[in-house]
Amino acid sequence: MKKILILLSLGLILINTLTFAQRSQRSTPTETQQQPQEQIQEQTQTRSGNQAQQMPFADPKTKFNFRGYVVSLSKVMLGQEGRVTKEEAEALVKNGQPLALMVNKKVMLVFNADGSYASNLLAKLAPYNTIGVIGKKLTRSGITFIQAADMQPIN
Repeated sequence: MKKILILLSLGLILINTLTFAQRSQRSTPTETQQQPQEQIQEQTQTRSGNQAQQMPFADPKTKFNFRGYVVSLSKVMLGQEGRVTKEEAEALVKNGQPLALMVNKKVMLVFNADGSYASNLLAKLAPYNTIGVIGKKLTRSGITFIQAADMQPIN
């Protein structure tokens, strides 16, 4: 009887260990997925005084999957253009209101490669007229969104 209980408990421990190991592998993004976000954050330069942070423009040869500009989802839903300044975007993010990317007159939510919402990066990119996104378009439950590997301003 004791041998059976010991074997069953070892089996359960083994199954739980394998299950949690798989979960952590799925939820942890690979280094290649994290690299573009880290590069963007490293490239951000601070100007002196009260001026906003300036991000370098993307290389003109870069082939982006999507090109668009940052909008407030709330403004778009009210029938407005939705374009926001950096200050407005940061205030919206702070208040928990969503930002999106307007691509060819279509509103798309943007998520990072690890599945987190890209609102902070969209707020940083809000002052630019055009933003290039490398990633893939996905549709879930009728909602179209972009899973972005990299986002940069385009000159």
